[in-house]
Amino acid sequence: MQAFSDEFVNKFCRKLVLTKKQIDDFTQKQEPVISELAEENRKLCDKDCQTELSDIEAVIKMYQSRLIILKREMNSLTERSKLLKERAFKLKQRRCDKT
Repeated sequence: MQAFSDEFVNKFCRKLVLTKKQIDDFTQKQEPVISELAEENRKLCDKDCQTELSDIEAVIKMYQSRLIILKREMNSLTERSKLLKERAFKLKQRRCDKT
């Protein structure tokens, strides 16, 4: 009975040692893969952020062009208003001179 149990333990221990070695090898091979995946994930996140920044930049440019157009229109309206005021003042002076 002792010999049977010793033989069983020896076979079982060999398989356990072999399995432990395989797990250790797998773990060592897995670490660089995990590092590489983490690096690729970081690159993808950076690319997504870059895409978002590009979209935001496009929106900013669009609003900037709108603001430039509005500024031009406001300057034009201001100039027209100034001319109308001058004309109204001259007409008022002519009326006063005639009377």
